[in-house]
Amino acid sequence: MQGPWYQNKTLWLWAIYLLIVGTIALRVNVEATHYTTPDSEYYMRVAENVVVGKGFVSPHPMDYPILEGAIEYPFTIWPVGYPVTISAMMWPTGLDALTSSKIVNLIFLAFIFLLLQYWFKDDAWLAGLYFLSYGKMEVFSYSWSEAPFLFFELLLCYWMMQSLTVKKDTWLWAKIGFALLSLFLFRYAGLIFFFLAAGIMLYLVWHKHHQKGIQYFVGLSIASIAALFYLYRNYQLSGFYSGMDRIQPEVESWSYFTLLLLQGLFNELMLARNYFFKGNLDLLFLGLFILQLALVVWLYKWRTLYIHKTLLSKTSIILLACSATYLVGIVILRKIQPFDPFDFRILVFFSTPLFIALFSSIGLPENRAYYRKTVTWIVAFMGICWVMSLPKQFLMERALAIFW
Repeated sequence: MQGPWYQNKTLWLWAIYLLIVGTIALRVNVEATHYTTPDSEYYMRVAENVVVGKGFVSPHPMDYPILEGAIEYPFTIWPVGYPVTISAMMWPTGLDALTSSKIVNLIFLAFIFLLLQYWFKDDAWLAGLYFLSYGKMEVFSYSWSEAPFLFFELLLCYWMMQSLTVKKDTWLWAKIGFALLSLFLFRYAGLIFFFLAAGIMLYLVWHKHHQKGIQYFVGLSIASIAALFYLYRNYQLSGFYSGMDRIQPEVESWSYFTLLLLQGLFNELMLARNYFFKGNLDLLFLGLFILQLALVVWLYKWRTLYIHKTLLSKTSIILLACSATYLVGIVILRKIQPFDPFDFRILVFFSTPLFIALFSSIGLPENRAYYRKTVTWIVAFMGICWVMSLPKQFLMERALAIFW
């Protein structure tokens, strides 16, 4: 016999999704830039050009800001995946590029929530709570390729987990190849996950799962050949494999690079905040830090109720391996080619698998006693994270206008 509707945890998961959608819609509408950056403008310009039949062209990023009548070149500095999805939304709906980009992000967030539901069943809402954190709310607010890239990262993790638990999967090679190529087509950094796939392939071969190992090899080969062809085509069009000269390891000293990395990791592990901490403390940041520290202390207090072997499940191992592989890969890439700082935009692909593994493990039957002691405090803290993501000044001004 089913319980009351409010005990349906699937509804809890989708209530979180709707809360995020409403929050992002509010943020985008009241923020002056509508959460766009220079690269957002290039993504949208390419999408507009695709819709009108001009193809994948845009002004050169070095010519920013984009001026009317600017010379347009083949779009090679970023992959074409994100502009393709924006144009795919624009063409049948007639919506503008900005609106389409926001809808695309929310659609991919819905895909992530569907994946969580399929993967973690009744405990998916716990993993969904993590998307109320500052970094996730920022990523899905901006017109960036990070939103679809994150979906394909988690999809790859899910299919890899299945490959370790399901005896036979005829289409495993196609799944691995599709996920890897999709990652590459949204961000060149997707190549990092080719190494993760290669590692899983070697693991399967080592443990005598030769058929699955061959499927990984086929999928990895197809994705690699397609990626190499894409990079070679970039070279033909622009003279560079990724659209511009990026190799400049001498720009930052090792000490400065290490400082940026540690600073970035600290910020990414701070779930409740409203800016990037660079060393200047204020009372709000300090208060939020103390709250998160208090939650960590509370979780640690009941550690004897947590069955640590749950972190050794196939799901947790794959998620943690994905997180670690990406972190190592992006640190190496970031040192070779100093692009963006180590902020939520770069580190989201490290932190998300990590926290999903932690959050989802709390809901497992083995950890039910730990769940009962901690879940209320986790929900309350993630609620604070959500509040910090609201446009507080706008809401306060509106409230004052109404009541005063």
